[in-house]
Amino acid sequence: MNSSQRTLSGLSYISVVFAPIIFPIIILIASQTQEVKEHAKRALGLHLVPVAITLIGLAIVGWTGNVADYWSTVSTTASVIFFIVVLTDIGFYLYNLYAGVKVMVAQPARA
Repeated sequence: MNSSQRTLSGLSYISVVFAPIIFPIIILIASQTQEVKEHAKRALGLHLVPVAITLIGLAIVGWTGNVADYWSTVSTTASVIFFIVVLTDIGFYLYNLYAGVKVMVAQPARA
């Protein structure tokens, strides 16, 4: 993989900062190299997981609000879900940055 391919692959992950989801899709469509496409697919998945977890957390809090008899139950559940979602989102954010830098600084394989 040459330096421009490494840069595009790394930017697919790092785009979580400036254009999450959109940039990996653009790279996936525009790239001619299979290895870059694989990194774009992986980056897209890593960008979508926190969105899915956040939506599931919101659904759980909403469901708890509908079925719970006491507001203390709802607030406790919301607090726990919020804490889990925030930690997960931060973890995926940091992992995307790590993966992007790792791909960008990778040394080319020697023959």
